Amino acid sequence: MKATVAPSAAFRQVASLREDDRSAPSTSSALHQPSLASCSGTSSGLGARNPRPDTRSVRGPHTASPRRPHDGADISNAPPPGNDPPDGSTGAAGDGGNGGTAAGNPPDSQRARGRGRRGRGSDEGGRADGGPRGGAFRRFREQTYDVFRPQPTLPGALAVLGLLFALGLGLGIPLLLASLRVVEIRIRYDNADPLATAAGGNISDVGWDPQRALWASGDDGVRQSLTLTVPRAMRPPIFVMYELEGLYGTHKRYVRSASWEQLKGGHPPASSLDICQPRVYLGGRPNASLPSSGLIHPCGLRATSLFNDTFALEADAATCGPAAAAAGGSSGGVSGASGGSGGGSSGSVGGRRAAGRLLLLQHQTAGTATASLLLGRRLRQQQQQQQQQQQRPESAALRPDGAGRQFAPLALDEQGIKWPLEVRHLYGMYNATNLNSVPALRTGGGLDEPVAAEGHFQVWMRPSARPTALKLYGVLHEQLPAGCVLRLHVANRYNSYGWGGAKRVVLTTQSWYGMRNLVVPCALLAVAAAALASAALLLGLSTCLKRAA
Repeated sequence: MKATVAPSAAFRQVASLREDDRSAPSTSSALHQPSLASCSGTSSGLGARNPRPDTRSVRGPHTASPRRPHDGADISNAPPPGNDPPDGSTGAAGDGGNGGTAAGNPPDSQRARGRGRRGRGSDEGGRADGGPRGGAFRRFREQTYDVFRPQPTLPGALAVLGLLFALGLGLGIPLLLASLRVVEIRIRYDNADPLATAAGGNISDVGWDPQRALWASGDDGVRQSLTLTVPRAMRPPIFVMYELEGLYGTHKRYVRSASWEQLKGGHPPASSLDICQPRVYLGGRPNASLPSSGLIHPCGLRATSLFNDTFALEADAATCGPAAAAAGGSSGGVSGASGGSGGGSSGSVGGRRAAGRLLLLQHQTAGTATASLLLGRRLRQQQQQQQQQQQRPESAALRPDGAGRQFAPLALDEQGIKWPLEVRHLYGMYNATNLNSVPALRTGGGLDEPVAAEGHFQVWMRPSARPTALKLYGVLHEQLPAGCVLRLHVANRYNSYGWGGAKRVVLTTQSWYGMRNLVVPCALLAVAAAALASAALLLGLSTCLKRAA
């Protein structure tokens, strides 16, 4: 049975085409307005020369296609209007190609429907599919981009878990072995005798306050002695460090509270030192009775809170062996005066001050910081050699304790903690002014030497990586055997009791990984263990499911 075509749809299509033909410019209206006879196929002169263009040839790759009517009519293969009866009835088409459905070919309506869909997709995208980015824009709009969607399979999951296991095990074991190779000794001294209380804390219930003991001790500080034993052999270099809890040196305001122009030796006006507030003037305001009206140089919270506890180490001659025999250098500065950050005995402190004055004088006369540093280094080396020669008559170097043990002082290198780059570019060769010079207004230690020569001050000015500050104090270049008994002497001056901060001394060696740190290797080994357990669980579940099937 042959298909019929709805006349209403065909007439609407032809009417739209005629309106397009009328709107086109032409020189002869007769040439572009064919008669009904020419549309119906009757031969006339003008109609033969100007046939009506086929509707299928009008649409190009960039031309919009009309929407398909809902009545299922075939628009592209509609017969000319001349062949349709005027009463609207549709006759049988003589040509079977347009009317019926050939065997094995889809009907014309389906082909038109497919062309309509493609045309609408191109028009709504703004460009045709053949345009420079029409297809990509359409896929982006419709969120139909091609993406990689891995299929979770058992071999793929086992491969990923195996990779995690290999990485965790391959990195965790070397880091763990390197951390375990480090020997570290920590000892707390802020609550040791004579500052220990009956309640075991910093401030006891009976009213004992360690701050009063610090204030009463003056510049010498509270003297403390602690004994520690080396658990394993410690090879040089051995780093002597101090640790402050609760300092929170990573706070933004604390880190920024410093004038680097002042540290280099400049003299900026006080109006430009707002970043140092509230440590611009000694006492908080200008004071004509003080040098420079009390202007602190260098100013800021970091400089005025300088740590000024000093330490010295002694080795037992019976248990430490070669280390005690080779000892005899400077004791590291337990007896330092005037609250300075440096150390030494009272005589060595005077020598250091003299060396600092000579160093500053040489810098002022020669005008060269390099020559000043070289001169200061030579003077300090000469002083250390003289002290060693004076202390090497072994009877004077050995100091007995209450248990009958003989201790010899260990040489603590406090000059190797400076960085040459900092000395050249960050610090100038000048003496500090009004830096904790009044005991009643003191918030930290002072400086006995020029700023560029003070290694402890430069270490203190380096920002901390954690809220608990860990700073380098000195380096031991002697090997300490296992079981070596050391005696630590502390001059406790730094007041951390106001905020309840604990103070410790740390003796540690280093490996290629650094100091002792078990967090990272343990985390890597935990990842490896979790990957191994997950792989075993997947294999077990897969085996159970296969048996059940």
